[in-house]
Amino acid sequence: MKTLLSLSLLTVSLVVGVLLAELVVRVGFPAYHPAGSVAFQRTADGVPLASPGFVGRQWKNTGDYDVPIRINRHGLRDGKDLVRAGPHDWFVVGDSFTFGHGVREEERFSNLLQDFLAEPVYNLGIPTDIDGYARLLNHARARGAAPQRLLVAICMENDLLDYHREQPAVLPVLAAPRWRLGALKARFTRSSALYNLATTAIHRTPPLRDLAIRLGLLRPNLAGMPGPAREAAVQSSAARLSMLLEAQSLEVAAVVLIPSRGLWAGPEREAHATVHRRFKAALEKHGIRVIDLRAAFEASGKPLSLHFDNDGHWNPAGHLRAARVIHDRLRAWGWTRGVARAGSQVQTR
Repeated sequence: MKTLLSLSLLTVSLVVGVLLAELVVRVGFPAYHPAGSVAFQRTADGVPLASPGFVGRQWKNTGDYDVPIRINRHGLRDGKDLVRAGPHDWFVVGDSFTFGHGVREEERFSNLLQDFLAEPVYNLGIPTDIDGYARLLNHARARGAAPQRLLVAICMENDLLDYHREQPAVLPVLAAPRWRLGALKARFTRSSALYNLATTAIHRTPPLRDLAIRLGLLRPNLAGMPGPAREAAVQSSAARLSMLLEAQSLEVAAVVLIPSRGLWAGPEREAHATVHRRFKAALEKHGIRVIDLRAAFEASGKPLSLHFDNDGHWNPAGHLRAARVIHDRLRAWGWTRGVARAGSQVQTR
C-alpha cells in the first residue's frame, strides 16, 4: 500500500511538473507554441486547406527555416485573391513544394514565375495528392475563379500512388497509424510547446542528436526518402492526371515534374531514374505537356544542395531554378504574354 501511494504521488508530481513546464514554455517562449504553426485539414467537402485567415509561422526544429505564413480567406497561401483572376492568368496546383514549405511566400517558384512572366500566377498549393489537386481546383471554381491556364506540380517522391485503389480521405501527413513513431512525433509537434523546445535542443546539440539517431528516435533526412513507385502507381497516376485535366475547362496545361531525391542519393538511384522516365513517358502518351526539372537540377552540379539540409523540400535556390526552367519552357511553347524580367534565362553551369 505504501509503495502504491509513493508511485501515485510520483506520477502526480511528474504530471504536474510537465504541465507547469508546458505552461512556462508557452508563456516564456511563444515561438514554440504549436498554435503559431500552420496546420492543414479537410473541409466537410473533402477539400484540403489551411485555416482561413491564419497568421503565424512555419519552422523546423533543426534550424533550417523559420518563415512567416499568412493564409487568405480561401484557406490558401496567396496574397492575391483568386476571385480577381482574369481569364488568362496562371494557376499552379501542387503539394507542399507548391505551398512553399520552408520558404517565404515571395521566394516560391510560383511567385518568381509571376515576376518572370509579368503575369499573375495564383497558387493553390496544399500538402495533398492528385485527387486533392482536383478538389482544390473545384474549390477555386466554387469561389468564383475560372482557371484556364494551369500548371500541376507533381512530387515524384510521394504523389505517385495507385489511384485505382481507394485512398484514405485524410491528408497524407495525417495518414500514418497513430502508434507509429512518426505519427506520435507529429501529434506532439502539433500539441506541445515543451516537446518542440526539447526537440530543437536535441537537433542543435550534436552529441544529443547522434544519440537520438543511434536510439532510433531520429532518422537522418535522406534515410527517410520513400522508395521508387511501382509500375501500377506510375500508370495509375498518369491516368488520374489525364482525368483531372480533361475535367477542367482549360486553355493550356502542363505537368511540372519535381524530381525525387532518390535520383541522387540512396541505393536505388537507377530504379528512381526508371520510374522518372516511365512516368514522363506515360504522361506524354496521354498527350500531356511535361516540364521536367531533372536536367536543370542536375546541371547545377549539386542537385541536393537545392534542398534544405535536414528537410526534403527546396530551399530558395531550388525554387529559383524551378521558376526559371518553367518560364523558359512556357516561353518556348509560346504560352507567355507579358515581358519577362531580365536575367530569367536558365544558367546550366
